[in-house]
Amino acid sequence: MAKQSHNLPYVTLAGVIILAITITGVLIRPAVMAASKNSEDLAKAKLTLNEKRQYLNSIDLKLSDLKANADYERQLDVILPANESFEDVLRLTNRIAVETGVVIRSLLNNSASLKKQYESAKARGVESSTLPLKVVPMGMELDITGDYQQIRAFIDRLEKLPRLTNITNMRLRHNDVFPGQINGRFTVRLYRFGK
Repeated sequence: MAKQSHNLPYVTLAGVIILAITITGVLIRPAVMAASKNSEDLAKAKLTLNEKRQYLNSIDLKLSDLKANADYERQLDVILPANESFEDVLRLTNRIAVETGVVIRSLLNNSASLKKQYESAKARGVESSTLPLKVVPMGMELDITGDYQQIRAFIDRLEKLPRLTNITNMRLRHNDVFPGQINGRFTVRLYRFGK
């Protein structure tokens, strides 16, 4: 009779364990690989979702910026109108003169010469007389008559227009014909968007 080894149950048990581990590994490996792939797909999906959220947030920011820009553009259109003609400026100046009681004795449109002055100064490199691109100066020489308070109110109303306005070259003198009246002569510069 053969001698039985005391280690046989241990060897058998070790073989069964190795066999179980191998079978488990063979059976579980595809599931582990699938889980790993699913984990990678999930990470990619999260990244894509975050990118899409950021994109949508940027669109929301851009929309709010556009709404804010629309307000700024409306304000800018008041300060620097795009489609204003010199006739519009004449109507506005006349309305202010009528409301303040000033008489406009003469009005000379010097917009063309003013534009040439700016272009000439820009070509010479005089920085103080350069205008932003597409801003066009409009100018007029005014000769007015009125009492001191009327002239002061007229100039004040011109300066307080919501649009960009400069009053320069002001000369005031007493009217020799009508006592209490003052003759005023000055240049008014307005600006608009244009070519």
